[in-house]
Amino acid sequence: MKKGRFIVLFVRGGGSTFLAESLNQVSNVLCLREPKIGAEFFCKNSQLLSDLQDKDDKKHRKGSTQRWLECSWVGAKLKFYNQVSSDLKKELLKGDIPVVICLRDNIVSHTIGLCRKDLCDKSVVWSESEKASKSLIDIDHFKRNLKFVIEENKRLVNFSFKLKPKTYHYVFYENMCQNLDREVNRIMQFLTKEEWENCHVDRGLLPLKVTNAVWHYDVNNYIEIIKAIDDCNLKYSDLYSSFLVEKGREL
Repeated sequence: MKKGRFIVLFVRGGGSTFLAESLNQVSNVLCLREPKIGAEFFCKNSQLLSDLQDKDDKKHRKGSTQRWLECSWVGAKLKFYNQVSSDLKKELLKGDIPVVICLRDNIVSHTIGLCRKDLCDKSVVWSESEKASKSLIDIDHFKRNLKFVIEENKRLVNFSFKLKPKTYHYVFYENMCQNLDREVNRIMQFLTKEEWENCHVDRGLLPLKVTNAVWHYDVNNYIEIIKAIDDCNLKYSDLYSSFLVEKGREL
């Protein structure tokens, strides 16, 4: 297997931990969750690990520093809006580091998921007991999260259009839920430029979904939320990331 670095860019609640933990099941691949990144990350022969130490063992796998030394592909997933510096953006625009853009297609489902995460006060849910039960969603909180998701999704997608062709790859959370092995194989093919068909992910080792595909099963005030969406006078491209991506490709 070829060796290299990669970056996963995402908006909070977009399924990036689900993706990172899936990639971590691939042999010789390590995807770190939101580490501090310095210039050493991009040095092909670097052994300097000081900025990539685990922030805590609950968030990162134990022994990941050792895995950094052993793995052929080492990646880092970063929130685009507050963990990607201007210097890092310049580095990515050079086209030397492959970038995986992790998006959630359904913006309303994405927003409901953020609200439900806030209810259970957990960024990642690993067991059924940690999941928030069906409940009322505060409408003002929903509107703030909806605005945040729409704006940050646009910023991330617009940045992806500035990247050099064939240096970035989109992955949608909904597609991962539908066929995870296929999506992981596609990412590995993008990274290695080789055919990949042998990735098989154990879903039992992954975080749980906190929102159903049909999100109104998770809320008690469905009608109020629909009215709040209507009041925002949103465009179709505001509600579906895939439409935003396709619209940009046509320009």
